[in-house]
Amino acid sequence: MDEQVINYELLAKLLEYITLNHEDGAILVFLPGMQEITKLVDELYKKDYFQDPSKTIIYPLHSSLSTAEQTAVFTVPPEGVRKIVVATNVAETSITIEDVVYVVDSARVKENRQDEINQMPTLVECWTSKASAKQRRGRAGRVRPGIAYHLYSTPTHQNDMSEYQLPEMLRVGLEDLVLQVMLLDLGEPSVFLTKAVDPPSALAIRNSLKLLEGLGAVECEWDDEDIRFNRPNASRFQPSLIGQDATCNDLNVSSGLTALGFHLATLPVDPRVGKMMIYGALFNCVDPALTIAAAMSARNPFMSPFDKRDEADARRKEFSTENSDHLTTLKAFNDWRNLRKKKGDRSSQSFLRDNFLSRLTLFQMEDLRRQFTDLLIDIGFLPKKFRCDIKRVGRSGGQGGGLEDEAGPNKNSDNLQLVKAILCAGLYPNIIVAPRPLVAGTSDKKAGESAFSSQKGEVYLHPCTIVHQEKKLDSRYACYHEMVKTSKIYVRDFTSVSSFALLLFGGNLKVYHQYGVVAVDEWLKFRVSAKPATLVKHLRAQMETMLLRKIIAPEDDITESSEGKGLIEAVSVLLAKEVGSANLPDRSAAEIVRPWMGDADGGRSSGRGGRGGRGRGGRGRGRR
Repeated sequence: MDEQVINYELLAKLLEYITLNHEDGAILVFLPGMQEITKLVDELYKKDYFQDPSKTIIYPLHSSLSTAEQTAVFTVPPEGVRKIVVATNVAETSITIEDVVYVVDSARVKENRQDEINQMPTLVECWTSKASAKQRRGRAGRVRPGIAYHLYSTPTHQNDMSEYQLPEMLRVGLEDLVLQVMLLDLGEPSVFLTKAVDPPSALAIRNSLKLLEGLGAVECEWDDEDIRFNRPNASRFQPSLIGQDATCNDLNVSSGLTALGFHLATLPVDPRVGKMMIYGALFNCVDPALTIAAAMSARNPFMSPFDKRDEADARRKEFSTENSDHLTTLKAFNDWRNLRKKKGDRSSQSFLRDNFLSRLTLFQMEDLRRQFTDLLIDIGFLPKKFRCDIKRVGRSGGQGGGLEDEAGPNKNSDNLQLVKAILCAGLYPNIIVAPRPLVAGTSDKKAGESAFSSQKGEVYLHPCTIVHQEKKLDSRYACYHEMVKTSKIYVRDFTSVSSFALLLFGGNLKVYHQYGVVAVDEWLKFRVSAKPATLVKHLRAQMETMLLRKIIAPEDDITESSEGKGLIEAVSVLLAKEVGSANLPDRSAAEIVRPWMGDADGGRSSGRGGRGGRGRGGRGRGRR
């Protein structure tokens, strides 16, 4: 028998045996994830005994449930009724259910780990550690002697289970840590981190430095010996050298913070999210940027009750905005906040209940917005008098949030195309490309069934994305914040972005005048005639100059200068005009930028995932 495969029939029979043959007391079952919990609950309900609420009551317990559903597990059932709690490791240390007498431990857990070779997080099901198994065993008998059942053998416990969980430094990306090491001037990160008890691999540090270099947060000088880390041919990485034999001492690099990196290091968020917030402040759409940043830093406010998942999905769909998960959350947050302002907390409570929104998460987002506002004020990107909790209803259906006046930091908050472009600026190069039939409306597949192209190969939309069931999208291009590898490579959030946004806020631009093509990082290519291509490149150069001046000297109010105002207005208008019909005038971005179908100078065609050319300097790279 393969002990790594959970036997649900065996679990159901064991629970039936405990229920029929042991004294009263709740049963706590540990499973690795929500999918496994659902399978076990379904297996239990196949038996008549577990369908009778006068005999048993079953509670699933995982992080996606509402607060009320999670609190229900503490309810002590009437005498003669057996309570069964089927939980993830959230019940291992975070909570204590006092009437639990019996524990059934599958010893399996799902962990987020960083795949440094493919440079993406993966959700891995593995054996729990011996320390965690001991902790789970201790959940039994808190108030009286209990019994723990372990669904694994002694050899598995001795040989396959580690003593402790893998340290977090070895499981996640190191971008935040590298920024902090450099901010505190603790030396070269590749040298300083060797002092850790369990130092990260050279590849992990290199990947983090490359990502930060692409964001423009650090400047690096790579030694020639670093050629061993590159992909000189189709064989990709050499596993025997990378991540196993290569240590931090093999990584020869000199790095330093840029002005942007210094600001990003002061923001307690993912560097990409921090960059988006800074761009939101620069382009006068700070309120939606703050809300989206708060949503990325907190849990998803949309709840998915175990027995009302379809209804919850339908309610969430009603908030759908611009083919974007991020703007959907933004609209829900602003609708809730505006309702509280107008009708008070009692009306907002029914709004939350009807729309399956978590009150706790929304308040957490509100608190994070205030914190982010204070941080942006401290580093000079917002005026000291700005307050994020001054509320108003935006012109575009409540998208605007807090603002002091129309000419202030939220002048462009209602321009959703600009907001999406700001998202693109922060999240690039996290870009995926949809199949052409999905945009043309001729696809016989839904978006969730279609393979999207990316620099990491083919990816798919996670079922939780807002466009998962759509058959037509408004753009071939989309940005995302989180990608995870499970049975497939999934993108967990989705915002469609325009080609013009990619030209302005993406990676390095290269113009092929002989073909009438503009390439972004030698990966995404667009058909642009000569004159508009020159204007796009000039606009991009002016924008980067303004951004650099503001980042170096945040106290200078560059955005209120005539040059800054004109540039921001031009970008805002062009992005707004790109979404429209073919009747737009010639100066519209919708007409001057079109996807290119051919090859130029040996490059890959637009929309095809590849490992294209690397950008230069601190700009976005084709390979991440």
